[in-house]
Amino acid sequence: MKGSWSAIVPVVLVGLACTLVFWLRIRRFAPMERRLFWGSFCLHVAATGMLYFLTVHVYGVGDMLGYSARGAAIAREFSRDLLGGVAGLVSMLAGTGGVGVFAPHGAPPTIRFTAVSGVLSYVSGGSFLGAMLLMATIVSLSMVSLYGALKLHVDRLLHSRLLVGIMFTPGVLFWSSGLLKEALAITAIGVSASGFSRWLRFKRWPRLLQAVVWVVVLLGFKSYVAVALVAAYLAWIVMVLPEARRKRLLLVAVLLGAAILIVSANSAQRYAQSWAGRFAEQQEPGAEFSGGSTVSRGVTPSSSVVGQLSNLPVGLLTVWTRPWPSDVKNPFLAVSSLQVLVLLGFGVSAFSRLRWRGIARRVKAMPVLGFCFVFGFVESIAVGLGSLNLGSIDRYRAPALLLVVPALLVLQGDLPARSGRKLSLLPTERTSRPDALRPLV
Repeated sequence: MKGSWSAIVPVVLVGLACTLVFWLRIRRFAPMERRLFWGSFCLHVAATGMLYFLTVHVYGVGDMLGYSARGAAIAREFSRDLLGGVAGLVSMLAGTGGVGVFAPHGAPPTIRFTAVSGVLSYVSGGSFLGAMLLMATIVSLSMVSLYGALKLHVDRLLHSRLLVGIMFTPGVLFWSSGLLKEALAITAIGVSASGFSRWLRFKRWPRLLQAVVWVVVLLGFKSYVAVALVAAYLAWIVMVLPEARRKRLLLVAVLLGAAILIVSANSAQRYAQSWAGRFAEQQEPGAEFSGGSTVSRGVTPSSSVVGQLSNLPVGLLTVWTRPWPSDVKNPFLAVSSLQVLVLLGFGVSAFSRLRWRGIARRVKAMPVLGFCFVFGFVESIAVGLGSLNLGSIDRYRAPALLLVVPALLVLQGDLPARSGRKLSLLPTERTSRPDALRPLV
């Protein structure tokens, strides 16, 4: 009985602390926004419990169990020797590792995330479920920050769509509820994009520093996601510039890129060849674990850049259209398949209503949509070329869904068709009006 209480008490205390922090964070938002936030937070907690049950009691294997075991060992070392623990933690965050429980046991991103797991385990009293609740709450807070920043660039009438897309996407909620690098990536995206959005709107330079710092953090855990985020930032900057300056900037960028390629052609070729080789290794049959959901996509493993470019269309289709209902072999894939069908429905609905010209007009009016779509496109290139497992694809595309789903919802939202109507934006980031939302239609 005593042992069961010692396992339950840390979870209860962590849950209460997380609830209090979340309540404090969302107080300045409008009542309807707060209600939706609480709904998302409850779903996040439920997803945490579900992921914990599946990991511990159903499958009994997975990345999270390894992170939890090593994180608990690091937490015990912290309790025994705080200064030594901090030194070991720093060595792990550097990607090298130390000795004992801080010894390297994988690639640098894995070593770094194990250090993060150790901190979460220490704060939660060594509880696996408590550490998961902490991670889920951190992600929820970052998503709230992301919504609060991006809504500054979206018409007020479409705020509800933006909120629902960010806070209620099933794939994002599920995969950000555990000790996984995707959860940390989503957190970094939320905090970084929040800073960049406010810098772009109000020219507050500390916000730009915030964005850059979290891109660097993301680079240490998920480099391809960091590359996608930087590409999306550059696209956003280009889209908000006046047309004349935009053309000049694009011309300079093309000339600069061509000059860099000419000067460092051999280095660029070796770098591209290296990435092509990595994708080829992951595309080989049997390169990934088998869990009943490995798929054959018609991708031909190739270590050449041209070969990988030819695989790109198939990879992108796989990311955004699989799993189909015919791929379903378990309840998890069934939910994932339903999510894909709904996502495709959103895309088809937006295109059928707006067509290319209408989509271009809305993206031009709200460049934040272009930012979201560019990020989703670039991130899905790496996912599409680098994974043959449907479960892995659903997990790896979660960061892209965080931005693509709300962009699709905003894109197809209704706006009054008054001639000459200007975009209705919040004047300051502190504005919080009770009528800021209208019901989702």
